[in-house]
Amino acid sequence: MTLAEQGAYRNLLDEAHLRGGALPNNERILAKASGDAVGWPEVRAVVMAHFELHADGWHNATLDSVLRESNRRAEKQREYRARQDSGNATGNATGNAGGNKGRPPDPSPDPDPDLSRRARTFCERYAQLYRDHRRGARYVSKPDTDLVEAEQLVRVWDDDRLEQLAVAFLKTDHDFAEKGSRTMAQFRSMASWCDSRLREAGL
Repeated sequence: MTLAEQGAYRNLLDEAHLRGGALPNNERILAKASGDAVGWPEVRAVVMAHFELHADGWHNATLDSVLRESNRRAEKQREYRARQDSGNATGNATGNAGGNKGRPPDPSPDPDPDLSRRARTFCERYAQLYRDHRRGARYVSKPDTDLVEAEQLVRVWDDDRLEQLAVAFLKTDHDFAEKGSRTMAQFRSMASWCDSRLREAGL
């Protein structure tokens, strides 16, 4: 995709995320959400090829998968907190000293909203980069692990640098990458290596 197409694509992903996954089937809204209503007609065909029209609007398959995993994790957190609260209440009612203790930290705290948004966007962007640099091959996402890996990546690098690293990883002939399927987990394990190689090249 061109720079303009990439920008519109990312903006629509952000808008879809804010709306819970679906973009309205409304050209005026799509044009505005793209970030450039005037230039929208020129990039629309390429950008919307990555979305599918459902009864409730336009969906992006990878974003939907990531959102489902995010919702699953959030529900797991709510259930965990409910169990802890229930245990504390029971302990207090029966005089159990353990019930007076503060609730322990959650096993996997949710990231802040901006990191979460960036991680979701990068998961979708990685799938696109995979197609672009792996001869059109489709990336088989693993939402239960990819989002976790992406959250760690966006904590370290900004979005532009992260994309550069992903391209370097997808194009490298390093033995570790060649023997794997270039998953998000593999990328995270080699991200620092990619960063050092780019820096050595003055990038």
